[in-house]
Amino acid sequence: FAGLSDKILMTSGGDALVRMAAKEGEYRDAERSDRLFMAFCSNYTHHTGASVTTMSRASMLQKEEEYAKALEYWKLLETVYTNSPYYATALSQMSLCYGKLGDSNRELEYISKYVGAEQNKVRKLQAQLKLAQMYKDSGIDILNNCATNPAVENVEAEERKGTALAIRAVQNFMRFEKEALEACNDPSTSAEDKKKYTESREVALFLIADCWSRMKRPEKNLTLYRTRAAENLQAYLKEYPEGQFSTNAYVKLSMINQKMLLIIFRGSSPILRQQRTRSLVLPEALSKLA
Repeated sequence: FAGLSDKILMTSGGDALVRMAAKEGEYRDAERSDRLFMAFCSNYTHHTGASVTTMSRASMLQKEEEYAKALEYWKLLETVYTNSPYYATALSQMSLCYGKLGDSNRELEYISKYVGAEQNKVRKLQAQLKLAQMYKDSGIDILNNCATNPAVENVEAEERKGTALAIRAVQNFMRFEKEALEACNDPSTSAEDKKKYTESREVALFLIADCWSRMKRPEKNLTLYRTRAAENLQAYLKEYPEGQFSTNAYVKLSMINQKMLLIIFRGSSPILRQQRTRSLVLPEALSKLA
């Protein structure tokens, strides 16, 4: 009945198939029930209830931690029901399912697709923040692996790959922070949304610094990374001196400055030492922790 031009008959056939699928579920035959639901969702694409049934099945299976099965339904929403109101949601949830299944490449791919598809500005910016965090985690993992895994053959190539991802994360955090600030200053932004933007902007500001502070390879760039980390930690603390990450930021800043002092005092002239230490904020950072 799925291919009938008569919409009444087609709808009746689809409804009957859904009832059969539900009845099999009541009889505890989950496998047959799922086959019948999939038959409806994949064949009755012109049925008015097809997209919502597909979304409901995907959500239910995902809630039951059946991520591979849930993906089969989410993929239908991605490829068949592209005009449904659940299209962007499907991309977001596919990213989550792939993450649960340990496929980080697909997880990253689909959160990126979701960012491009989401129309709601708040949800879009929040997804951008998540995407940047994923770039950061991937990049830092690669750089850490270069330092600890002797099996890595081409260390320089892996360092370039990890560095590129980490820098991309920083760029995304910076863009997000700017857009969140603009949204906060927009008179048309609701009080509820403004609160979300403010909270997310604080996270982004801290993560810019955190990303720089975690970059340890290649070693020739270490001084640059620490300098960038210190600058961005100070920028965060200027905006959020009592923020949710402020204690962490003060600790990181003090540690970075201690390491920078060791570098400065190693083989430098007294005049050069004095000039360089003026830019450090170690005493202030330590005083905040006292």
